[in-house]
Amino acid sequence: MMMSQRQDDEDGTGSLSQLGPRWARRRFLIAGLGLFACSIARAWADGTPGDPDVFTAYVADEIRRIVPGTPVTVTGTLSLDVGNSGAVHSLYLQRLFEVCQRNPDMAATFVDTFIQQMAAVARTPEPEVTRDTLRVIVRPEIYLKSEFDTLAGRATPVAGPLPGDLWLLGASDLPTAIKMLDSRDLARLGVSDIEALAIGKQNMRSGLKQTLEQAQAARVPGVNLITGDPYESSLLAFPDLWAPLAKASLGDLLVAVPAADVVLFSDTDKPDAVPALRDAVQTVMGKAERPLASTIFRWTAAGWVVLAP
Repeated sequence: MMMSQRQDDEDGTGSLSQLGPRWARRRFLIAGLGLFACSIARAWADGTPGDPDVFTAYVADEIRRIVPGTPVTVTGTLSLDVGNSGAVHSLYLQRLFEVCQRNPDMAATFVDTFIQQMAAVARTPEPEVTRDTLRVIVRPEIYLKSEFDTLAGRATPVAGPLPGDLWLLGASDLPTAIKMLDSRDLARLGVSDIEALAIGKQNMRSGLKQTLEQAQAARVPGVNLITGDPYESSLLAFPDLWAPLAKASLGDLLVAVPAADVVLFSDTDKPDAVPALRDAVQTVMGKAERPLASTIFRWTAAGWVVLAP
């Protein structure tokens, strides 16, 4: 089961080993980041966390410190097993390590938040996935490949293609997390992958329509930003909802999804419109915890068209 923690996660402590078997081998991914103090800054300053294996050992030690009594085993580079034999949780630290590399000054925040959120989500009983909780999220192809690798031999992710090497993934909206759907969830719900994605889109349509209406009302010349929700990038899955904004644009409507929670849009009325949007995309991706794509899309009535570099 893949979980991506949301920005409204609560801080938490407590023993992960107390969890039941339904949580066995759960994979945790970081998303929202709060402001927590941590001692990793001094370790990063002397260069030791720059080595993936040293970083892995460091995070293992931090888990033992923050959640006393929790069994932690290093299973490989940037990979840990947390908990006892009855409820072992697999943690994959690749994204956490990459975020710390890009933002060393914030490494303390990122590591401590990851552990605090992991503990908070882990001690919460697993909510039920229902048709009402189905959602869709946008992720790059490399993310989908990692999902296939993680689920190999057990299940497959729920996904459909989007333009520009992006994919639409099925998800379930939980109180403090976004759970990635897989074929086992579909079996329990009695739906196909196509049906699950369609239901997820329908559940989101009204809210995203309001988001775009607000963006149009607040629009300013140049590059515009939509952010504040982990589902913002899902707007790319609804080209029809962009029609009013496209109609009001001076020239073509251009859209980019540089991060999971960031959408940028602009029009082409100025000669520097495209370079300005590309610069904004690179700026966001350079600081984003979950960067998505540098691709710029042009809106058409038939759907998105990838803008040539």
